[in-house]
Amino acid sequence: MDTIKYNSITLKLSGEALASTTNQLFDSAKVQSLTAQIAQLAAHKIQISIVPGGGNVFRGRDLSPAAQTMGLNNITADHVGMLATVINALVLRDAFVNHNTPVNVYTPHRISGLTEPYDRHQVLQALSNKTVAICAGGTGNPLVTTDTAAALRAIELGADAILKATNVDGVYDSDPLLNRNASRFEKLTFDEVIDKNLKVMDQTAFSLCRDHNIPIIVYNHKTPSTLERIVRGEQLGTIIQCS
Repeated sequence: MDTIKYNSITLKLSGEALASTTNQLFDSAKVQSLTAQIAQLAAHKIQISIVPGGGNVFRGRDLSPAAQTMGLNNITADHVGMLATVINALVLRDAFVNHNTPVNVYTPHRISGLTEPYDRHQVLQALSNKTVAICAGGTGNPLVTTDTAAALRAIELGADAILKATNVDGVYDSDPLLNRNASRFEKLTFDEVIDKNLKVMDQTAFSLCRDHNIPIIVYNHKTPSTLERIVRGEQLGTIIQCS
């Protein structure tokens, strides 16, 4: 790669980015496409940390009446949601291995035999050795979203930008899947996205990125070349930044 704008990125992957449209937890074509794109960047010495969501497996906030009947409270539900992100991380790990890409999975809590405990210095060393770092389990705390976890990991690991992979090509003023007249923003400031209460990420994540001057780029992961083009510096999707 001749021109590189972002040498280090944190990729926020929602569970939906991995899920099948037929109610299956995983779409093998999506998983293979995503990991192939990321593996190609890693081979060109782009440092890549990934923070997976778990919505395709379980969302802590989506408690069903049956769960509440069982006595499952919000705190426990969030812990189950964090474990769901680990399931996604393990699937991604094996997909990267299939691409002959070095990869480690880190979690805030030790899961013996499956993951390594998250340690900033160890992750930085792995990234410097062209190893993809999958940071699962959120922050390890309930009541904190994986969006905020992605912002925190980006700050800790010195990422140049957060790339949020979604099913649409940026941030809109309303849901483009429900409103065909929705307008897409090419650029937004953090203050604008907070004031407009746009739901692409939570406000804590926006505030952290604003305070540490880390741009967020929201893009459509379905086009295989998009990730590489963004890393090269092409304006795609929506960029959210300080000014």
